[in-house]
Amino acid sequence: SVGALTLVQSGEVRYRGWEHQSVRRGDEDLIVVLGLRLRGDGRARPALHNRVAMAVHIAERRPILFTGGVRRAGRTEAEAMTQAALQMGVQESAILVDEFSTTTEANARMTVDTMVRYGFRRAVIVSHSCHLGYAVPVFEPIFAAHNRELFWQPVEPA
Repeated sequence: SVGALTLVQSGEVRYRGWEHQSVRRGDEDLIVVLGLRLRGDGRARPALHNRVAMAVHIAERRPILFTGGVRRAGRTEAEAMTQAALQMGVQESAILVDEFSTTTEANARMTVDTMVRYGFRRAVIVSHSCHLGYAVPVFEPIFAAHNRELFWQPVEPA
C-alpha cells in the first residue's frame, strides 16, 4: 500500500510524519540500507541488524547497497552491514557498498551515482521510521534531479 507523508518544518530541517507503514512497491531495482553509527568497539547495534534483516527479507534477487562511511574501531557501517548480510546468506555478488558517505545527503548522492552507473531507475531505502522522516526529504530532490524513483521501507525499532 502506498503511504502518505506529512511535511513538518523544524527550523532548517524538514521531517516527515508517517501516516502509513509501508510505501514499497515491490518492483524496485535496488535496495538501499542507510547506515547507523556503530558502537565504540566497531560492533553493529541491534537496530542496524534489523535494517539489514529487512533489506534481506525484501530483496529477493535484487542487489542491496549498504551505505555508511563513519568508522568506529577501524570499521565502517557499510562493512558491518555487509558482514551481517553475508551471514544471513546474501551472495557477495548481490552486495554494493558505499563506505565514503558520512551524511544522509552524501548517502543520497552516492546512491544516485550508483544507480546511474548500473542503470537502476527505482530504489527503496530501508531505515527506521524516525530516520526516514528526515532521510526521505533529503533523498527526494536528489533523486528527482536524476529522474530516479524513490520508495522507502520502515523498520521497527530494535
